[in-house]
Amino acid sequence: FTITGRIDDVLNVSGHRMGTMEIESALVAHEKVAEAAVVGRPDDVTGEAIVAFVVLKGARPTG
Repeated sequence: FTITGRIDDVLNVSGHRMGTMEIESALVAHEKVAEAAVVGRPDDVTGEAIVAFVVLKGARPTG
Protein backbone atom coordinates (compact mmCIF):
# COMPACT_ATOMS: atom_id res chain seq x y z
CA PHE A 1 0.00 0.00 0.00
CA THR A 2 0.99 3.60 -0.49
CA ILE A 3 -1.14 6.04 1.43
CA THR A 4 -0.34 9.72 1.20
CA GLY A 5 -1.66 12.68 3.11
CA ARG A 6 -0.82 11.91 6.76
CA ILE A 7 1.71 14.15 8.43
CA ASP A 8 2.24 11.72 11.29
CA ASP A 9 1.37 8.15 12.16
CA VAL A 10 -0.49 8.87 15.40
CA LEU A 11 -4.28 8.81 15.71
CA ASN A 12 -6.12 10.52 18.56
CA VAL A 13 -9.29 8.54 19.29
CA SER A 14 -11.30 9.73 22.30
CA GLY A 15 -8.15 11.19 23.84
CA HIS A 16 -6.13 8.00 23.33
CA ARG A 17 -3.08 8.33 21.09
CA MET A 18 -2.53 5.24 18.94
CA GLY A 19 0.15 4.59 16.37
CA THR A 20 -1.03 3.38 12.99
CA MET A 21 1.89 0.93 12.86
CA GLU A 22 0.76 -0.69 16.13
CA ILE A 23 -2.73 -1.26 14.77
CA GLU A 24 -1.42 -2.52 11.42
CA SER A 25 0.94 -4.93 13.20
CA ALA A 26 -1.92 -6.31 15.28
CA LEU A 27 -4.01 -6.85 12.14
CA VAL A 28 -1.17 -8.52 10.21
CA ALA A 29 -0.55 -10.83 13.19
CA HIS A 30 -3.83 -12.57 12.31
CA GLU A 31 -3.18 -15.73 10.31
CA LYS A 32 -5.53 -14.74 7.48
CA VAL A 33 -4.24 -11.18 6.94
CA ALA A 34 -1.55 -10.52 4.31
CA GLU A 35 -1.41 -6.71 4.42
CA ALA A 36 -3.05 -3.90 6.37
CA ALA A 37 -3.08 -0.12 6.23
CA VAL A 38 -4.69 2.15 8.82
CA VAL A 39 -5.77 5.77 8.48
CA GLY A 40 -7.87 8.12 10.55
CA ARG A 41 -10.97 9.97 9.50
CA PRO A 42 -12.77 12.78 11.30
CA ASP A 43 -15.49 11.61 13.69
CA ASP A 44 -17.98 13.83 15.51
CA VAL A 45 -18.04 11.64 18.63
CA THR A 46 -14.44 10.44 19.07
CA GLY A 47 -12.55 13.17 17.19
CA GLU A 48 -10.93 10.63 14.91
CA ALA A 49 -12.05 7.15 13.84
CA ILE A 50 -9.82 4.26 12.83
CA VAL A 51 -10.27 3.01 9.27
CA ALA A 52 -8.42 -0.17 8.30
CA PHE A 53 -7.83 -1.53 4.81
CA VAL A 54 -7.04 -5.25 4.90
CA VAL A 55 -5.89 -7.71 2.23
CA LEU A 56 -6.51 -11.34 3.10
CA LYS A 57 -4.00 -14.06 2.29
CA GLY A 58 -4.97 -15.83 -0.91
CA ALA A 59 -7.32 -13.03 -1.93
CA ARG A 60 -7.64 -12.47 -5.66
CA PRO A 61 -8.02 -8.99 -7.15
CA THR A 62 -11.50 -8.16 -8.41
CA GLY A 63 -12.46 -5.91 -11.25
